[in-house]
Amino acid sequence: MTPKISESEKEKRRMHIIQSAGEVFKRKGYVNSTMQDIVDETEMSRGWVYLYFSSKDEIMKVILAENDKETEAQIKNLLTSGLSVWKGLCGLIDMMEQQLSNASDELPIVIYEYFISGWKEQERRSMLEEHYKKQQAYLVHYLQKGVEDGEFNPRVDLDVINKMITSYFEGVLLHTKAAGIGNVRVKEQLRLFKSILKEVLQVHDLEGES
Repeated sequence: MTPKISESEKEKRRMHIIQSAGEVFKRKGYVNSTMQDIVDETEMSRGWVYLYFSSKDEIMKVILAENDKETEAQIKNLLTSGLSVWKGLCGLIDMMEQQLSNASDELPIVIYEYFISGWKEQERRSMLEEHYKKQQAYLVHYLQKGVEDGEFNPRVDLDVINKMITSYFEGVLLHTKAAGIGNVRVKEQLRLFKSILKEVLQVHDLEGES
């Protein structure tokens, strides 16, 4: 007779599979990873893993959903932090530099690989569009707060600035992973990007921040 497993234990096993899959994807890439690789990484039986997930695609969708939740939580934390929006934006840019400096953090590039490798599949393209819209919605909401608080008097449409930020971050990420952080000169680029962003947003220096 199979022993009963508590809901908390089920969730613990589920999260272990997701985390193990993430490690496999970061090490081998999404395309080159197999369900057997994930089973081996979990050190669980094949039957147990398939009880929770039937494919690596199913696991990747959960990872994407968690990534979106983390982004949303990050913006919500900034909204309630008491920091000015400009200071919060600068913090996000600094955080990106730290992320790019961390060679072991390959999850962002795995996400791009997942979408690019399936760009001709309608479901994958629809997911990418939804993912993009969510990321845009989180950030534009934050930028709008800067306008409402009197911090920003943007020179161009806020939506265009929002998309510029996203495109820039993604471009720097891809170039850094392809050519290396030193060759891309990330630190200098991000410093310049802050200056450009400050000019485009027309930041009103409420707290004497740079």
